[in-house]
Amino acid sequence: MNLQNSLTPSNWFNPSTAYPSNQTDDDSSTNITSAIDSQLTNDSVSVSTRAQTLSKIHEEFFASGPISSERIQELSARLHEEGLLQADDVRRITGQEPPSNNPVSESIRFLNDYIQADPGQSDQAQLIQALEVLNTVNEVPTPEKVELEKQSQTFINEHYESLKEANVSSSTLEEFENLVSVFSALERARVAQGMTEPEPNREEGAEN
Repeated sequence: MNLQNSLTPSNWFNPSTAYPSNQTDDDSSTNITSAIDSQLTNDSVSVSTRAQTLSKIHEEFFASGPISSERIQELSARLHEEGLLQADDVRRITGQEPPSNNPVSESIRFLNDYIQADPGQSDQAQLIQALEVLNTVNEVPTPEKVELEKQSQTFINEHYESLKEANVSSSTLEEFENLVSVFSALERARVAQGMTEPEPNREEGAEN
């Protein structure tokens, strides 16, 4: 994994310019709004996090006013990347298959679903913090932010180990294994940026 490029949003999707001719800009905007409203309504746990993400996307795409139909595909891809649109929504709105996402966006989507599936689990606060960390990997790193990343990495590693001893599905274990890899890549990126030192115990674990 290219550590620097893997954390760059422009590499998370490669939207085409194709756009279904039978849809108007208003139709697409309504479809997108309805799909997002459904996502937010069904996700009371991470509404705040998603609202913050949606606000950032709004600034990115609508800072200069309404967008053209040519950017609907890109906007839909961005919303899908952040877990605000399901794959079926992207197909319905754009007439295109959703773009392939990198491990970070896939982990964001899984963690959102995992949190929603059991809102009363004892580790909820740590899971939400890990989700917020992943949602902000491209923001300018600060010492405080890097510390939160390290805390979330430790939690995800420990949670993954506990799940391996519990009766959980192989698909859940696989998703958490991907999360462990994502946080490991994030740590290596921060080390390369000079923001932190590698954790010796993690380095040793990676060699075993």
